[in-house]
Amino acid sequence: MSDSVRLSEDEKSVVIIDQTKLPAETVYLTLSDPSVLYDAIKLLKVRGAPAIGIFAGYSMYVLSLSID
Repeated sequence: MSDSVRLSEDEKSVVIIDQTKLPAETVYLTLSDPSVLYDAIKLLKVRGAPAIGIFAGYSMYVLSLSID
């Protein structure tokens, strides 16, 4: 699971494998914008209950970094 959803090395974004590109390509996306994070779930770029849960947690963390 850590390969398909993880925090970026600087911990300021979430890195996922774009599930819509599989199996033809393995494309990694680095996401930090709120609308892009939302769309990743809506457009099925991240799939599966465990991956979505991990993605949501990491997304909340990343978004909390921008709160003043």
